Amino acid sequence: MTYVPTVAINSGFVVDYGQSFTLNCSINASSQVTKLYWEKESNGIITKLEAGLAGTKGMSLDNPSLTITFASMRDSGSYTCIASNSVGTSKSKAANITVHGGLPVIKTLKTNYTVVFGSSITMVCNVTAFPKLMHVNWRLNNSGIMRIINEGAVGTDGISPHNPSLTVRSTSFADAGVYHCSATNIAGTERSDAIHLSVIGGTPMVEIPKANHSVDYGEEITIECKSSAIPTADEIVWEKTVNGIQSLINNRNPGVRGSIIDNPSLTILNATLTDSGDYTCLAKNKVGIGKSQKTSLTVHGAIPAVLIGAPIYSVIYGSKISLHCDVNAEPEHTLVYWERNNNGFITTINFQAIGTTGITLNSPSLTLEFPTFADQGTYTCIAANAIGIGQSKPTTLAVSGDVPIVTLRKPHYIANYGDTLTLGCEVTSAPTHTAIYWQKISGGSASNITAEFPGVSGVDLNNPSLTVQFVTTTDAGLYRCFAVNAIGIGKSKECIVSIIADIPFTVIEKSSYTAFIGLSIEIKCTVKSIPRHTYVYWSQKRNDKSTNIIPGTVGFEGSTADNPSLVIPSVNLFMSGDYRCIAINEVGTGISLPATLIAKIITFISLFKMNQVAVDDNNNKPTDFSTTDSESSWQTETVTSEVSSKPFSREIGGHETSQVVTHDPVRNTTPTTKISTEVITETTDKGTKENTDMDKNNSGLSQGESMY
Repeated sequence: MTYVPTVAINSGFVVDYGQSFTLNCSINASSQVTKLYWEKESNGIITKLEAGLAGTKGMSLDNPSLTITFASMRDSGSYTCIASNSVGTSKSKAANITVHGGLPVIKTLKTNYTVVFGSSITMVCNVTAFPKLMHVNWRLNNSGIMRIINEGAVGTDGISPHNPSLTVRSTSFADAGVYHCSATNIAGTERSDAIHLSVIGGTPMVEIPKANHSVDYGEEITIECKSSAIPTADEIVWEKTVNGIQSLINNRNPGVRGSIIDNPSLTILNATLTDSGDYTCLAKNKVGIGKSQKTSLTVHGAIPAVLIGAPIYSVIYGSKISLHCDVNAEPEHTLVYWERNNNGFITTINFQAIGTTGITLNSPSLTLEFPTFADQGTYTCIAANAIGIGQSKPTTLAVSGDVPIVTLRKPHYIANYGDTLTLGCEVTSAPTHTAIYWQKISGGSASNITAEFPGVSGVDLNNPSLTVQFVTTTDAGLYRCFAVNAIGIGKSKECIVSIIADIPFTVIEKSSYTAFIGLSIEIKCTVKSIPRHTYVYWSQKRNDKSTNIIPGTVGFEGSTADNPSLVIPSVNLFMSGDYRCIAINEVGTGISLPATLIAKIITFISLFKMNQVAVDDNNNKPTDFSTTDSESSWQTETVTSEVSSKPFSREIGGHETSQVVTHDPVRNTTPTTKISTEVITETTDKGTKENTDMDKNNSGLSQGESMY
């Protein structure tokens, strides 16, 4: 059984302008389909679409679907697929297609604009477009002359897809007319309604109320000018004509006032003969220049006008000063001079006066190169021309000054030898001082000190104080500071300079020291020195023979500037004698009073007792045998002989005192080891030895060895 085809298509949809879209069509038929096409209905008009239509695909027996490759507004409508076979013809339901987008939509805020010539104006154009906006331009019809305005046109802003409005930065009459905003996208070009622009304005209206003006030489004259303008005038100038030669005058010219927007009138502050002539007032705005009618100015001549710079001048004695004078004369002045009135005595001063400069036609001011008290008085500047003599008001010149005032900061200075010492000096001087020096008085004689003096600094105009870099005793004395100016010499009061310095003061702590042979002893020495001592050594006197002990001498330590005491690490018989501590500084050498060192010998029996007592007292702990300032009860038994020099006498505090040699206390402790001891009996310079063995369990020395 056969039947007509069954035709079905998909439902309608919305498609963007420019996009491709497809309406699928499916056909079911019992016999072969022999014909296929589509119909579109839009606004009541039905259009038949068949295979091969430009811009489409499909619509064939093999491919009944409809594809439109580029959707446009005309593709919107209701679509139906129609198929026929031998039985009959059948159509699908309609599918509605809506194409979104199209030509740009333009909206303008106003259709009429009015602007003042030269002002900026923006004509608003709002554009909505889909597909997106591609191009914007404006069209101007000015009295039938068409002009297309694109983005970047000179004097404009806007006219772009992002800002389609048109801005004219400085309008002129050529910008007036009818404008259209045009916007283009892929769908086409749309144009706005007409926009009318009117430009108003004109050149300024300028008027001078009076045709003639006159003024006396040196007086002030105002030539009135009135101006009105749209747009507002932005500059006022005057034109002066003399014998056919023109020159321009504006508010920057010296000697005039006015010639500005708010006050176009011209005021000449001090009229001269050269100001005579014909004057025209000109006003300029953005449209053009407006001119007034001419007016004439006549200036009548006069005697020179002479102006003084100030009613009073003050100057310091010897300082250069100029008394200012200005001369304005028409006709030109031919003579200039000055008069000075000093207590009724009149003196005429011209350009030949000694000690002056100026007083010429070109430079009438009076300059005094080196004013003194004789130059004080009342001065008048005088100038003459063909009309007569003019003179200034009087001006008074006062000359001040005196010798420098010199003061010292302190009346008395004390310094240590070698210090840096500054004697402060302050100078007040009008006129300014030109030299500084010092004077030292010592031993009834005076000597001058200048900046070139060796070992000093300062003593100059910026720093009048005297600095002595390294004071010595020769710097003690009386000092004065002197300052010199053009009037004379000023001097300070005297100040006293005292220098503290002496040879080193050396003191040995005790007059007598006792030491055991083989043990150590320190002979303490104290040194006080200004300036500080730089070297210390000792002398030893034994049997009328003196020996110097310098730093580094074998068997001795100490004897330095920082530690002047003498240390003997191990005393022997030959170290007995009288010792003196000697210190040297830059002033000289200081020697202490002598101190006697007595060397003592320890006997075998006493050593045994010392050892026994030490062991009992110290619980078998090792014992120190060095010499100290303490004395054990048994110590006097240990002494069998002494080596010393004779007692000596010295002065203390102004008294002669006989010093008795005493034995310094010594604390000895007994070693816990075996000791082999030599017993020495001193007979003059010779002694005998006797060896005795002690407890061998307590000695670390071999038999016959000396612990000394």
